[in-house]
Amino acid sequence: MGMPSLSSFSSVELCCGTARLSRAFRDLGLKAVGIDHSLNKHVIEAMVMTVDLSSCDEQQLAWAWIKQPATKVVPMAPPCGTASRAREKDDGPPPLRSDAHPEGLPGLGPQDQKRVDKANAIYLFISEVAEYCQAHRNLWVIENPERSIMCLLPFFVQALLRHSSVFDV
Repeated sequence: MGMPSLSSFSSVELCCGTARLSRAFRDLGLKAVGIDHSLNKHVIEAMVMTVDLSSCDEQQLAWAWIKQPATKVVPMAPPCGTASRAREKDDGPPPLRSDAHPEGLPGLGPQDQKRVDKANAIYLFISEVAEYCQAHRNLWVIENPERSIMCLLPFFVQALLRHSSVFDV
């Protein structure tokens, strides 16, 4: 059996993890595809494409699916590892961001700086997708821990909340 046609999908789940939501859409009779990074270690429950959303070139693959006329729902669950407040605990890994430096602490080592830069690229992409969906009247949702430092990024939640139809739950 071949791949279903790109235009037959109605949901594109970004940073899908297990793709459980895509499976739920499929169980309801909708077409759905998940997109996640190759480092995803979850047990996959639906069709998932491997795309590095921190790469501008690979983001174009995701845009091809998102911009299909049939796509009407785009759930997103960006990774929160670099923006987690669990890093502020004494027994946790060291913080990579702070309220004063949501885009990354100054003086990070090369490996941590690379992790923060990749996460920032994904966060920017996610915000651009939300803006696109907003402009094209597609449903979208961003799953995010309430206290995540990601919410403090200037292009993220505050920019999206300026739309009267967008709300934070």
